[in-house]
Amino acid sequence: FFQPFGFNAAITRPGEDPFTVENTFENICARGLIICGSPDTVNRKLEKLFSDIPCDYFWTMTYQELIPQKNLMRHLELLTHKVLPNFTSKIK
Repeated sequence: FFQPFGFNAAITRPGEDPFTVENTFENICARGLIICGSPDTVNRKLEKLFSDIPCDYFWTMTYQELIPQKNLMRHLELLTHKVLPNFTSKIK
């Protein structure tokens, strides 16, 4: 999905060609472009991200049409109740 447009450039390491980076879900997650997991895992990953790269604004994206509505509603509930409240003093 990401590779044809060169979006893998967001996860390349110095000296890597974005068009040769392995384009798998596991690799994109391992390199931090996708943050997923339990609320505790997501909290830890976001804490590290904001520590490594301080920012004022943070944008989340969910492929809503790919997730059954029941699962999507649970995802949004966990995100808004168990994750984002931990970062209200760090991001807008």
